[in-house]
Order: sequence, then structure tokens, then C-alpha cells
Amino acid sequence: MSEKIKLEPDLNEVSKVDKPAEPKPKDTYTCHICFKSFSHKSDFTRHCFRHTGEKPHVCDICSRSFGCRSNLTRHRRLHTKESEYKCNICLKSFNRRSHLKDHIAIHTGEKPHACSLCSKTFRLKCSLTIHLRVHTGEKPYECNICHRRFSLKCNLKDHEIVHKGIKPYVCEICDKAFNKRNNYNRHCATHTKTATNGQ
Repeated sequence: MSEKIKLEPDLNEVSKVDKPAEPKPKDTYTCHICFKSFSHKSDFTRHCFRHTGEKPHVCDICSRSFGCRSNLTRHRRLHTKESEYKCNICLKSFNRRSHLKDHIAIHTGEKPHACSLCSKTFRLKCSLTIHLRVHTGEKPYECNICHRRFSLKCNLKDHEIVHKGIKPYVCEICDKAFNKRNNYNRHCATHTKTATNGQ
């Protein structure tokens, strides 16, 4: 008697064939300081330099160092006077496309960066970033002596002068010195008023 042919499929065999292959997990590189993950080792390495302050890419002309090779390449163009991006209106040259784009807005009057909270518009993205701090209350700059925080870097610099006891703002008329720019400006305005009233 001939052997019976097995017509029912072996479910184990079918499942092996039909089951899609498991995707291989991508290599990920995770920062042990802030736990941010990266799929490319070069991005991970560049990120780590931010924490360590390491700047391994050094300009062979002026010895300035950079954490990122592309920033060094861009910097070297300053020495060689190479500029990739040129304004076709005034022929001014720029090392970055983004700087050319910002510059062209001067000619066109365009303010492409709009605040989503109050609809105020800005020519530069960095100006919008600073403006948003008015709404968010963000103060990213901290004094390392008293830990007071500021929304603008220039305000932090002015504040640090107070700790150092320096008075860099000197009135050209009466030689009175100030440690804060706004106090200096207010003082100078009194001379202007006096001169105007005297005429």
C-alpha cells in the first residue's frame, strides 16, 4: 500500500516561512550624561564634546579650536577669504547660507520669523528666540557667583561686573563711572537735558 500524501500543511513550517524577518536593531549611542541617543557615532562624538568642552579640531593658521570639523572648515574660509554664498544685490559674501538668507531680508524688508503667541515678526531667527523668552520667562544665563538668572547674555555680562567691582562705563563729560550700562545711559541723558535747557 502506497504511503498517504500529507495534504495538511505543517503549521510550524508555514509560520517559519510567512513570518517576516525581525528587523535588526540599529546601533544607538547614548550619552551617559544627558541620556540623549544618536544613531550615528559621529553625531554622538560631537555631542559629547559639548559636555567635556573638548575641541579637537584646531586651525593651523590661528590655533583656534572647534568641537566640530565643519565649524573648523567654515572658520578657515575667514583666513582664505573664501565665501561660498554671495548676495546678488550688493555682492556681499557670507560663509553660511543662513547668514546670506538673513542678509537678503535687509534688502527685501522681509521678516519671516513670526511669534506664534503675539504675531510679532522678526528678520532674524535669533531675535525671535530672544523675544519668546518674554512669553516663556526663560532665563538661560546664570551668574556662577550668586546664581541669579538672566534672559539676555549681555545682561549677565553687566551683572558680573557688579561682582568684580569694576565700573567700565565712564561719562565723557564729568568722568563719573558706573557698573551698569543703563545707569550710565540715564546719567548721560541728564547732561543732554542740561545742555538743551541751557540753550
